[in-house]
Amino acid sequence: MIESDLRRSLFPFQARFFDSFVAADAPARQVLSAPPGMGKGRVAQALVDHFAGNADTPILVLVPAALTRDFASGLKAGVSDYIVDVVDRRRFRELLSGVPDVDATWSSANVVVMSIDLATRDDVWETLVATRWSLLVVDEAHALGGKRGRLVRALSEASDRVLLLSGVDESAALGEIVSRLHSARWSRDEADVDGRSLFAAVPRELHVLEYSRSTPERSFLANLRAFADRRMFADASHARFVARLMERSAASSPTAIEQLLLGQHERLLARHDEPFSWSGLATATDQVDDHEFVAQETLWRDLDGAVSDLADLIAELEALPPDSKAERLRAHLRDVAATAHTWRMCVFTLFASTAEYLTEVIAGDGHDAWLLTGRDTLEQRHDIIASFTEGEGVLVATQAVISQRVDLSRAHFATHYDLPDTRIQMEQLWGRLDRVGQTQTVHAYAFHDATNTFEWEDRLLREYGFVD
Repeated sequence: MIESDLRRSLFPFQARFFDSFVAADAPARQVLSAPPGMGKGRVAQALVDHFAGNADTPILVLVPAALTRDFASGLKAGVSDYIVDVVDRRRFRELLSGVPDVDATWSSANVVVMSIDLATRDDVWETLVATRWSLLVVDEAHALGGKRGRLVRALSEASDRVLLLSGVDESAALGEIVSRLHSARWSRDEADVDGRSLFAAVPRELHVLEYSRSTPERSFLANLRAFADRRMFADASHARFVARLMERSAASSPTAIEQLLLGQHERLLARHDEPFSWSGLATATDQVDDHEFVAQETLWRDLDGAVSDLADLIAELEALPPDSKAERLRAHLRDVAATAHTWRMCVFTLFASTAEYLTEVIAGDGHDAWLLTGRDTLEQRHDIIASFTEGEGVLVATQAVISQRVDLSRAHFATHYDLPDTRIQMEQLWGRLDRVGQTQTVHAYAFHDATNTFEWEDRLLREYGFVD
């Protein structure tokens, strides 16, 4: 059989896994666990490329939404040409309208690539499990909780082969989802074709940036908490959700909390009675527009009182002195620029609005600054990263860099303006810089408020190793 370009491009350790997976006696269901940055997606593309031209039934690839087109564009024809269909909601409706029955929905392509969250929608789920798949590939398998896990369990029974990709070793938990699952692992001591280590043999270095929130800032945060306690139903899950997001937004930047408060105020004034939207957290933290929430009266104990309190909070916010956290970032960047021979800094935040705000702050100090959020198209993202890696300065990014698998190995400094909620998210952010191709020590910085306004900030600093 002719070896494809994708197979030839693999590192030795990747090629060994490829060969073991395609072997005639290979386990039909496998999970590949490896630290971020080791090319799990690349070997998955090579395997899809290998099977696509010869499979009797189509291949299904489930990845984060931001990666669907990346995965598809990375595929090349192997022995024969094949059709790759990237399916979003609009494309799914087109497919459904053009087939006589549900069993034929996916018959028009050799490879179907879609977001795993789209796949969990009931109408999509129904058509997926009605199809026999030659190969099922699932990325981000460490996040297969709830409905995602139930879907993958059903799909694994409808697939000849299964490949799960995980950023951490969750083989025991994944074995509860996919039966007869064989585990394979890569470690960071893998070598290139010349036997040299692919990862820089230097430790990560963690640093804490101390600052203190001003008295007016602490007073505003206390009033924000009191507002949530006084006006929101604490026993309602969506109210707890919004209250938590308020704290996270306020801890991030004045712009983030301002957007949330203004949005809630406008919706309450309009007396919207639409159902509460759960889509807001992913949107607000690492994807597109912040705080896409619909206010409903059951969220609030006293609707009129909430409107009045929100107006008072917005006025108090507008009167606050300069943002102490942003001022500490400015001083930090001046220090790095003055001491580093060459420097590229990544600043990570949870909120798109904070990213935009910080980009303006950084550019205002004379540094080159690039902004990367979930709003950017694939082409825009490539242009932004190319400009950043060819120059010197600061890339301000949301956690879209996780879902989009951005390669930031040319940068050696990472500042976590907001700390992510989970250790795997932190490891994935590490993996954007500390990956194959990195040649220097990666320095990571996190902020510590000496006034200890939020207990959870200190807890996350301890959990991620920034403080003892």
